[in-house]
Amino acid sequence: MAKRIFISYAFQDKKYLGQVIDELRKHGIVAKNERIELDLMNNLKRGFNIRTILRERIHGASIVVILWTEEGAMSHFVNYEAGMADALGKQIIIVVPKNQPPRVPFDLSG
Repeated sequence: MAKRIFISYAFQDKKYLGQVIDELRKHGIVAKNERIELDLMNNLKRGFNIRTILRERIHGASIVVILWTEEGAMSHFVNYEAGMADALGKQIIIVVPKNQPPRVPFDLSG
């Protein structure tokens, strides 16, 4: 059975997603057939509770990848998703792009 991967990122950091996925595959973390949750906002319908949907997606994920950038650090949703993944005991992989300062949140620094 393929793992389900959830990637948490700030909207402004969408430009990094291709590179992140390539690196995850290169290091054997993600296989070609593994599902990666992207563009959640584009799949929402009016009246849905975003927090409920995020909780369901993170709960169903095998691994949560957090793209940690300055924008991500300021994003309410990236912080919410990181906290949710931690609370659910999910395996968390933090990715910091080369041109970003690695200020990982204290709670996730382990």
